[in-house]
Parts: sequence; structure tokens; C-alpha cells
Amino acid sequence: MDLTDPFARFAVLRALADQLTAAQLDLDTPFGTATARIGLVTAVA
Repeated sequence: MDLTDPFARFAVLRALADQLTAAQLDLDTPFGTATARIGLVTAVA
């Protein structure tokens, strides 16, 4: 895939943003478990 093409780049970024907003992240930290929900993903290319 040619990421210099702006349409391809937008499609890749959109797919990544959809994956991130659909996922709930459960993180193990030194202070205990943390849960995060990503509500807004922005990108500048």
C-alpha cells in the first residue's frame, strides 16, 4: 500500500481510529489495574 496517497493514508488512519475507539484497554500498572476507554482519536498527516 502506498501511504503517500492521501486517500490510502486516510483509510488506514480511519481503520486504526475505529479499532482504538472500539477497544477497552486494561492496563497493569505498578499501582494496580487501570481501565481506559478512548473516545476521540485525531490525526494530522
